[in-house]
Amino acid sequence: MAHNKLTYVKKAAHILTSLVFALMAFIGIAMIALYAFGYRFYVVKTQSMKNIYPVGTLVLVDNTAPEDLAEGDVISFVTSGDAVVTHRVVENDTENEQIYTKGDMNNTADSTPSDYQNVLGKVVFGIPKIGSLAFYTNSTTVRRVIVVIICLLAAYLLLGAAFTLVRWIKSKRRERNEYEN
Repeated sequence: MAHNKLTYVKKAAHILTSLVFALMAFIGIAMIALYAFGYRFYVVKTQSMKNIYPVGTLVLVDNTAPEDLAEGDVISFVTSGDAVVTHRVVENDTENEQIYTKGDMNNTADSTPSDYQNVLGKVVFGIPKIGSLAFYTNSTTVRRVIVVIICLLAAYLLLGAAFTLVRWIKSKRRERNEYEN
């Protein structure tokens, strides 16, 4: 009876590990596909939009042409200090190619308009808290640990598949030998 419980635990662990790996692969493929179609991911780092995009939100940004942006659109842009900011458009000055923005939680509009060349695009959606992970991956040590964990997980899955294949081959050989005898 204990052997059966162990078998179920092993099967459940294998299924869970496979699901986690499949989910990681799906997310990775989706991110690569989105990137290939011009979408980019950014992390909200301030409270200026906390009503819809709190700190740590991962936002997906479409590379919408700046002249196509309208009042009320939420955009991401690069400041003169190279920071990525996510704010709402309050005015699009197409003549001077500048966009005036304001954080929803701020009392006034941003003091400096953003030139078209600094506009990254329109925010499509955001996933709260997921972007917080990006803060931790800025460390080289953390990146290395993540890579090691992914490699160990991949090795575990590959070894598991290899052992399963070997067992299957052995069982087929046994079946063939039994059939021939």
